[in-house]
Amino acid sequence: MNSGGLNKELALEEVAEVYLDCTDLIKKIKVEYLNISRLNTELSALIRLSSIGVFYSCWERMFRLSCGIGISYVMRNDMVNISECRIKRSLFISKESFCDSFFDIVKGKNKVKGQLLSALEIFLIESNQYSAKSCKLKSASDYVNTFSNVDLSVLDLNAEYLGFMSLSSYKKIRRGNLNELVGLRNDLSHGGSLKGPEDRKFLEILEFTLNLLEDFYNCIKEWIGHLSADLVKLKRKEKRRKFLMKVKKIRENKIFYR
Repeated sequence: MNSGGLNKELALEEVAEVYLDCTDLIKKIKVEYLNISRLNTELSALIRLSSIGVFYSCWERMFRLSCGIGISYVMRNDMVNISECRIKRSLFISKESFCDSFFDIVKGKNKVKGQLLSALEIFLIESNQYSAKSCKLKSASDYVNTFSNVDLSVLDLNAEYLGFMSLSSYKKIRRGNLNELVGLRNDLSHGGSLKGPEDRKFLEILEFTLNLLEDFYNCIKEWIGHLSADLVKLKRKEKRRKFLMKVKKIRENKIFYR
């Protein structure tokens, strides 16, 4: 699409590579676990304990890197003004302190309606002021907000501001056990527990993670397809704008020299 830019096919290849790396690792764990669990109860319990963190790491890696690839696709195909590209405005604003404050209140457990409205008012004022500034792009991965725990609320938050929440593939994501996965990982990582889930629950979480990765992969593919279509439209619009500017200058020059 744009010489020197990241094209759609390459972006999809990069996402596929991340997906396969993550799923291959989990599938290897599954094979080893099923083999060992028949012979060594103690070792199989150790695998259940240590693998939960790996499952979550694979999910966060897939989430962070694939979103970053989509963002990079937009950033490196920078043929339009930021004011005409909604996703870029969202990305810039997402890393500002006033946006962090708004996210903190929205994610808070004890929020009240008045507090939310006040926070929203401040956010709108600050974001409007920010839109008038000249913006400089950072690296793509800087714009993916994980909050150290990619649970349901963080997933929805990113889906909303990156623009793929309304996609049909996003609505099909099997994500029912996501908060449970995050909770298990946090308990084990922060010393809340030194015991992994039992066999049945472990295999349930394992299969859930594989399904989650597959569904999110499909969502990102659809999202990049939509980004590609949007960039083509914006490029055509920019080309037409430049053409009309040239026509206007030619007409002005003709009038001047009469």
